[in-house]
Amino acid sequence: MTLSRIDKLKAEIAKLEGEALKELKAKREALVAEIASVDEQIASLAGTVVVGPSARRRAEKKPARSTSLEELRIPVANAPENGHGLVQENPDLRNGEVLAEANSPSANQDPSSDAFKASISLSMMPVFEPRIPVLGKSPHPIGFSYALGASAMSEALAGLPMFDQFTLRYSSRTPIFTMPQPLKGFPMLRVTYTNYPVYTARSGVSQGGEHWAIEVLPIPFEQRDFLQKVILEKAVPLLREWLTGPDLPGNDLRRTSKACWYVINTDLVKWIDDETV
Repeated sequence: MTLSRIDKLKAEIAKLEGEALKELKAKREALVAEIASVDEQIASLAGTVVVGPSARRRAEKKPARSTSLEELRIPVANAPENGHGLVQENPDLRNGEVLAEANSPSANQDPSSDAFKASISLSMMPVFEPRIPVLGKSPHPIGFSYALGASAMSEALAGLPMFDQFTLRYSSRTPIFTMPQPLKGFPMLRVTYTNYPVYTARSGVSQGGEHWAIEVLPIPFEQRDFLQKVILEKAVPLLREWLTGPDLPGNDLRRTSKACWYVINTDLVKWIDDETV
């Protein structure tokens, strides 16, 4: 291995460390805020709430709108029927429904009892769909756009065994800006699999292991709605088929990347090995 290759690997590792640390800090802040909110709800229902400065500041703001279980069912119910497995019962949502039903207050419970107050609190807690973390979004030139949002991508890939290993980035690393006009085809998505030895960085964060980096690439803006449908109905089912099939990368493979291309004249959608990364 040459020195330049080693330096490049060190730079990639340092970048991964920074991204992982940033992601963990964001998750920690979100969890702390959620726990504080739940504590306040429980204390309020129990009649022991103490309104501190942070609570007063939140009270001055417009309260956030909570999402009901019925609203959470809408995206799944409206998914395309020919999405080849995109319409699936979400286990996290079903678990939330069972938990709410099991802890919902009955007519025979004493409203002043601790069990009644706890069941009210649990039944009011929102249930969140799993979402792929977004690591960044690069600007795109005028006339181009990103076809798919993070929520839509998360819903489309929900249920896959490696879902927790996914990350999402809106990337401008695409040849579309330098390709001759008129365009005959262009990449819409890229998926990069990495599997490096696990180690602990100086920051104390564990690095390495298996990761699936998904990149949403810019496409012509005037074709955004059409290509969004193409991605959901053709590109994603092909990706799911690869990720659950016999050609899935093995543990001995360190890195591989595939890009999903759309060919305009033939309306062809195909995942091919990507040599640009």
